[in-house]
Amino acid sequence: MSLPPELWQSIGSYLSEHTLQRMMCVNSAFFRMYMKIRYKMVVISWEKSKAREQVRSLRGSMLSGYVNHLRLCLSPARPPSFEDFTDELLAAVRSMVNLKEISLYFHGSQDDNPEDLQQFFASLWSIVGDFLQSLELSGSLRQYDGYIPSHLLLPSLQRFILNHDKGYLTYGDNKSCH
Repeated sequence: MSLPPELWQSIGSYLSEHTLQRMMCVNSAFFRMYMKIRYKMVVISWEKSKAREQVRSLRGSMLSGYVNHLRLCLSPARPPSFEDFTDELLAAVRSMVNLKEISLYFHGSQDDNPEDLQQFFASLWSIVGDFLQSLELSGSLRQYDGYIPSHLLLPSLQRFILNHDKGYLTYGDNKSCH
């Protein structure tokens, strides 16, 4: 007997992530439910050796369509072939059709050569700017100088979080300032 997708969705909503993982081969409804959970947030740290493989697995694949939240961990240490890596990352972001949130974690000292990052961020804002609903920036505020234009337009932005060493500021869902 074939059940309608809505019923499978209802059944799956009662299952744990672990059970959904085991059930994802049963039918496409369970597969999609598990993928939505598994790839809801993707964390990419470009100082990790597997970052390029991770980006390549997302670029142009159906997995990128499940990503709602992208967390980028940035550091002064650049991966080899940094320009190629950022090009691949931007291509992957273009295929993240459900991307609504970006979190940027900048750690380490002030970048000595920010031109490569300025180009990366200019491209990133042009890709996600119209539909981004949540933006979180963490680290030293000086790290973001030059990467976020003073007149950045994010028309869909509903939530902005700024974490820095003195506390945090949130605008949106939970309006608070610390």
